[in-house]
Amino acid sequence: MISNKTNPKPDKSIDQLLAQHKTDITDRPSTEPPTPVVEVAVEPKSEVAVEPKTPTDIASLIKGQPTTSAKIRALKAAGMSTGTIAKALNKRYQHVRNVLITPVKTPRA
Repeated sequence: MISNKTNPKPDKSIDQLLAQHKTDITDRPSTEPPTPVVEVAVEPKSEVAVEPKTPTDIASLIKGQPTTSAKIRALKAAGMSTGTIAKALNKRYQHVRNVLITPVKTPRA
């Protein structure tokens, strides 16, 4: 008679073994000391963006800018948020964002 010693049938299924292992780990008392709580003080931002309050402020910032992209960059340089710029120029948010993340092309000399 030939016996199959290389692959004996296990007493427990893999799922049962994993469940027992998880139980064994969670039932053990922790040997590590509790982690101390560290409080971190957060400093306020030094530069606070000041949004222009009136359309006159916005008009004075974009006066003389020849393109929409130039106007967007001027308003961003003044500290306006992307959403506020989009509303002020009646452009989509994505258009304003694309202008701001795209590097400015410099003309060749």
